[in-house]
Amino acid sequence: MQKKYWLVGVVLLVFGVGMFGYKTYSASKTEEKNMLLSSLEKSEYQADGEIEKALSNLKNQPRQVEVIKGVAVRRAIALTFDGLGDPEELQMVLAGLKKHHVKATFFVDAVSVADNPELVNKILKDGHKVENYTLTGLLKMEILPTERLVQDFCQSGKILAVHTGQPPHLLKCNGTTYTEPVLQAAAASGFQGVVRSDLYWQVKDVANPQAAAAL
Repeated sequence: MQKKYWLVGVVLLVFGVGMFGYKTYSASKTEEKNMLLSSLEKSEYQADGEIEKALSNLKNQPRQVEVIKGVAVRRAIALTFDGLGDPEELQMVLAGLKKHHVKATFFVDAVSVADNPELVNKILKDGHKVENYTLTGLLKMEILPTERLVQDFCQSGKILAVHTGQPPHLLKCNGTTYTEPVLQAAAASGFQGVVRSDLYWQVKDVANPQAAAAL
């Protein structure tokens, strides 16, 4: 009998010449994001009610959300992408996915979604899923206070709901250890699960079609 498995989380894939990678933001880009975050506080993205409810859940009914990772269930691959990339990169990725009849899940940070809603519309139009990559894809979120985690998860979820038409069900935190407080904050904020990828493919691993074919 063939071994059955479930593989979650290939972060980067090349189809032909199409590339998509996680974008590392410079100090200037971080400053731009901080400015945008300030503007979000005065916009339709207000999530005070969601945050209050989540903090109440955390206090009165604390529980941990499920960590979704590779498990022995069935022979399949769950393909995920972290971040939005630029429009040209995204267009190449979407074209490649369509050519090969593949559906994927895009974990996108909410500030980029608010700044580039047309990119999210393209993803959804092609039948892919959009889920939560927190407000800015911040690293090492396990060091943050639980209240700060709840604020981030709720507000990022509200922004994504505005642009996708429904709250995100899954959460992925960038370079973060899923400690008990992180999992409790995610559960209190209404997520069904947090995703931990098993394999990461970086741009350098798929610099050309030959390298991609060898993976």
